[in-house]
Amino acid sequence: MELIPLAAKNRDAWDRFCRESPDAWFWHTTDWLDYSLAYRPELQPRSFSFLCVEGPRILAAIPLQLTHHEENSRKWKAFSLGGGFLPSPALVGGLSPTERDDTLDFIFGAIDDLAEELDVSHSRFRTEVLRPAVREPRHAPYNFLLRHDYIDCSINTQLIDLRLSRNDLRAGLRRNHQRSIEKARKLFKIKIRSGPELTNVIFDQYVEMHARAAKRRTRPRATFEMMRAWIQSGRGFFVEALANDGKTAGFELYIVYKDASYGLSACNEPDYKHLPIRHLIEWEAMMWMRDHGVQFYDIGAQHFGILPYAFPERKNLDISHFKYGFGGATVPFFHAERFHSSEHWQMERRLRDELFAQRYPWKPKSRSAHGRALLALLDRDDEPPAKPANRPEESTPVPEALLALAGTILRDNPEAARQSALGNARTLHFLVGQALRGSGSGQSPLLVRRAIEQRLAQIVAGNPQT
Repeated sequence: MELIPLAAKNRDAWDRFCRESPDAWFWHTTDWLDYSLAYRPELQPRSFSFLCVEGPRILAAIPLQLTHHEENSRKWKAFSLGGGFLPSPALVGGLSPTERDDTLDFIFGAIDDLAEELDVSHSRFRTEVLRPAVREPRHAPYNFLLRHDYIDCSINTQLIDLRLSRNDLRAGLRRNHQRSIEKARKLFKIKIRSGPELTNVIFDQYVEMHARAAKRRTRPRATFEMMRAWIQSGRGFFVEALANDGKTAGFELYIVYKDASYGLSACNEPDYKHLPIRHLIEWEAMMWMRDHGVQFYDIGAQHFGILPYAFPERKNLDISHFKYGFGGATVPFFHAERFHSSEHWQMERRLRDELFAQRYPWKPKSRSAHGRALLALLDRDDEPPAKPANRPEESTPVPEALLALAGTILRDNPEAARQSALGNARTLHFLVGQALRGSGSGQSPLLVRRAIEQRLAQIVAGNPQT
């Protein structure tokens, strides 16, 4: 096996491999890698992406970019995608488990070598659910990155199966989402454009609205131009929500690749942000995808709260809750990171520990009294049971005749008496039986036992050797 850097001369071969590999999705393509290099120029990104080949055969495509980071007085280098997670390597289909393991060992060994040569402190990879090998696996997927000294930092995402009927998809909606969609239908009209239907004028309106909604230019113009080219060449579609007053209220841009889709960018006009624009856009986009042969839609990450390695803001949690309302299945979204520097790990761990300690809900507010009610029941069950009322046989004095009979039984059975005095329950039962036979019918067994025990106690007290 050998490594070949991604370059102009092999871009077509790279993209052709991505189209054929069950491990690849749009995030592996040169289009997305170009976008990532342009996304955050302040990180001084540089491509180190490479192919792993064996003879004329491509075994894997490995996206890899070097980024430079600075925070307070800290400076470090990382293998990342615009500061985020790189797509994990995409391998050719048909490899045996052994061949796959050998190829990955070779690839991650090379990444570790590069990290040492370039003084890289941190590497980050993720395995996306829209890869054909992950969304419909032969076996349950797992985070294979952990086999290569990476540390798990996975989250979840929401995957919608668009092969379902319209009725089934609608049934999967949260009830409030259903109401919001119907409310939005009365306020907005949805227009969906793809290919040449998307004009430059409409796209420029989206770019300007994006800046108004964010109150700043969030990324370079070049990234928007790349998105425009993708939609106009038919690699995705563009949704516009038009209000009844004729004004545009919101946009969303989706990429489509290998019968699956992801929403790349969205914005609302600030004047309409209190209205359920996004509910209607998402639903109509899902119906358009379904009608155009898209089978799966990753609607986005699911953040449930603070993790030791992830610290979503309230906004992220609200967005996750919104997306969850569109149904589908919550599935693992595997992430992993590798620290190539002990010093960097110590710094990062300290910062994460501080954030976790500050923001984790150590004492969440009780949402119900059910726990306290259960505890009260458990406490009540732990109390010693009340003693039952004494039966007459327990409180009635033992008749002298019965005590005399007990004395006779004990004298006639000295060995049984001795064993009973030592605590043998079986011999005590024997003596009670003998006394019951001698006392006639109708006598209380409990009263007879009390007579035997009293006479036995008197004999033991008078002569401990008895």
